[in-house]
Parts: sequence; C-alpha cells; structure tokens
Amino acid sequence: MTTGGHERPMRRFRHSERGLSEIVGTLMLVVIVVGAATLLAAFVASYQKQVQTEETLSHDQSLESIKILGLTTAVSGGVFTQFSFTLASEYVNPSGILDVYINGNPLLDFAWYNVSTNTAGTYNAVSSTNDLILLPFQQVTVETCLVATCSTSGGPIASSFLPGEAPSPNSYIKFDVFTHLHNDFTQVYLPPTPLAVVSEINPSGNNPITLLDGSTSFQPGGNLSIVNWNWNISGGALGTAAFVSTSDSVTSQATTGTGPTYTITGTGTATFSVPSNFVYWMGDPVFPANPITSDFTNTGGCAAPTVASFTATGGSGAGGSVTVLFTFSVTFNSCTSEPTMDFSAAGNGVTLAPYLVESGEEYEVSPALAVPIDGQTPYSVTLAVTNSDGLAGVVTLSYTPIS
Repeated sequence: MTTGGHERPMRRFRHSERGLSEIVGTLMLVVIVVGAATLLAAFVASYQKQVQTEETLSHDQSLESIKILGLTTAVSGGVFTQFSFTLASEYVNPSGILDVYINGNPLLDFAWYNVSTNTAGTYNAVSSTNDLILLPFQQVTVETCLVATCSTSGGPIASSFLPGEAPSPNSYIKFDVFTHLHNDFTQVYLPPTPLAVVSEINPSGNNPITLLDGSTSFQPGGNLSIVNWNWNISGGALGTAAFVSTSDSVTSQATTGTGPTYTITGTGTATFSVPSNFVYWMGDPVFPANPITSDFTNTGGCAAPTVASFTATGGSGAGGSVTVLFTFSVTFNSCTSEPTMDFSAAGNGVTLAPYLVESGEEYEVSPALAVPIDGQTPYSVTLAVTNSDGLAGVVTLSYTPIS
C-alpha cells in the first residue's frame, strides 16, 4: 500500500523469547525454595529429635537415684580383710551399673546379694559380659575381698583390688558408682578424729600416775558414734617387774612318740598381778622366746627340750590380777624313757601390753587410762578410735613425765 506516493513498510510481529526464560527461572526458583524448605524441615526434625533425646536422657538422669548405704567392715591386724556396702535403687526403671570405684580405684572381683529377691552371685568387672543390673527399688549388697580369696554369700571371690590399691581402716572411703545413664553416685565415709590429752595426777607425791584422756575425740559429720578407744603405751615407763606370776597350773597334757623323741602338748593357766593404778586393762601377754625351757621336771633322761610352740591369750581386769590361758607343745630328744613334765609359766620376762578398750556411745564413758610413771623416762602413747563403720583414726604422741 502506498500513501502519498510512499510505500508503507509492513510490520512484522514476533513472539518475544523473554517469556519462556521467565517461566523457567520461576520454576527453578520454586524448586530451590521447596528443596531448601525440605532440607530445613529435615534439619529441624533431626534437631528436634536430638533435643528430645537429650531432654529425655537429662530427665532420666535427674530421676535416677542410687544410695550407697550400710558400710560393714572386718579388720584383722590393722587392715581390712573384707567389707560390704549396699546399693539401694530409688528409680522407677532398671539401673545398669557400669563400674564401681573406691578411692579412685576400680572394684574388680566382688560378690552380690539381692536383698529383695534373696539371690546371690559373683561378678568380675573384667570378664563379665553383662553389667550388674539394679532393678527398680531393689537393694543389692556388694561384698568385697581385700586378701587373696574370700568366702561370701555369693561364693568365693578373689581379691577385689589390684596390689596396693585397697583402702585402709584409718583413711576415708569414697564410693563412685557409674551407671548407663552417665550418672556418678558418690558417698564418702570418714574416719573419726582422735584427740589424746596427757596429764598427770599427783606428779610430785607418792605413786604418781599419768592420765590419758581421749573423750574429746569426735566423728566428722556427726552421723556416727565412736564405739572404741584403744590406747597403746610403749617405752621405758612400763617395765615387766610389775607383772608377776602368782599361780599357774597345767590343766591337761598328752605325750606322743615312741622314743627317743617325745612331744608333750597341753593347755594351762597362769595368773599375773596387774598394778592397781591401772584403771582399765586388756591385753595379751608377751612371753620370752622359750618361756618354759628351764621349768620342767625331766624324768626320762632326755636332752634339753625344744619349745615348739607356746601361745597365750590374756583376759581383762581393773587392778588385782588377770588369768592367762596358754597352749604349749614341747619336744624332748634323746630320751631313755617316756618323760613327764611339770612346769611353771613364770612371770620372769613376761610383759603384759597394757591398753584400753572402752565400748559404748560416744562420751557415754570417759575413755581414760591411768598408767604408772617411771621417773623421767619418756614413753610413746598411741590412741586409736574406731567408729561404728569400722573406720579408725590414729594419733601418736611422745610424753616425758613431770616428776
């Protein structure tokens, strides 16, 4: 078409390519947003699950409760031989016991007795494949061994500790019980604190005595009582002359052998005087190596006898006398005939170790011991106090008399 002689160009319409790009971009943006939202939802769900698990664990940890109760000890020669304690559950679910540590050392072999079910057994922390399970509201008594082997209600067990790791009576005992829920239940048992006071009565007069007083000893924590005060005095202040045999007798004896060697065994008693200025006394006599070698009547033409054994056990008394029970075994050699024997367990060279054992509630009876003074000779005084858990506190001091 022409207008005014000019040809008008035809207009060509084309679809724009920008519309398709916008649609693809929008779709990709939607995919990215949906993916991000999905990942965020998965992360939030996982985080919520983790938080819920941690909250559940924390909740269960806070609810789990195990009490360590009833420490019972056995002491021989100043060391523990066995002791036991009770684990009491206060939790509504079972508690798995992973480890038990005492004073930071693992408990290895031990026996257990379930008070609730009246069942018992043994457990070894190294070889046992199953943990010790404490059921809801049950009580399990754990028995330990501090010597080579021990007999327990669950059966024989070996030593519960590695060498050098066993606790001692004159130290604290700290229990750590670890569970599956990563709880550590702790209980500490403290020994008593001994306080020994030395004073003198009538130091410049006749028959002066020293008074040992441990009545101010105390138990930290205040939840136990001191039940035993044990005094031990050593040194020059106490001689053997004060202890003299006043009578003795052989209550039974028997002769074995066919000659020329015979052995005579028997039992007897000997009574020793105890100084009247001893307020309390309890102790075992200490005899010479061969207390009866020269105190026999030999009718068999034998050579000098050999004292194979001589043991004695003391009694107790407050002044006056004390009777000692003894057993003996004497061997005769090169005899021409069967010997007979009559001897005296003479007091010469016999020492009665004086110490005090006073039982009762704390401070109910003043735990005091009066001892004789030997001039200016110093001596050593040891006071051991024991509480109702069997733990002991010991203090030693040196003292020189005033007179």
